[in-house]
Amino acid sequence: MQVNYNRMFEATDSINKVLTDIVRNAESIEKLVSSLDNADLFKGNAYVNYNAKTKKMMKNINAFSNQVSLIASKMSLAAEKYQNVDKQVMARLNGMGK
Repeated sequence: MQVNYNRMFEATDSINKVLTDIVRNAESIEKLVSSLDNADLFKGNAYVNYNAKTKKMMKNINAFSNQVSLIASKMSLAAEKYQNVDKQVMARLNGMGK
């Protein structure tokens, strides 16, 4: 099996970029929902219920984001370690042929 380390690093970078976008978009939604309370557009029980669900969603998105980010970080660290081992093995193999 040949591992493409650059592809692994690119994948973890892409994961982190997507997560950043997800969180940023969710935060925009949360701000918009919160701003509705200041307008005479959406008040009462319906707003309270919707706002509570939005806050719960944000907690879930943040928890999801943190877990996926942790996994991506571990993937990147593992790839880095394997790459270093590969370099050391190849250096020794190349040194043996002399």
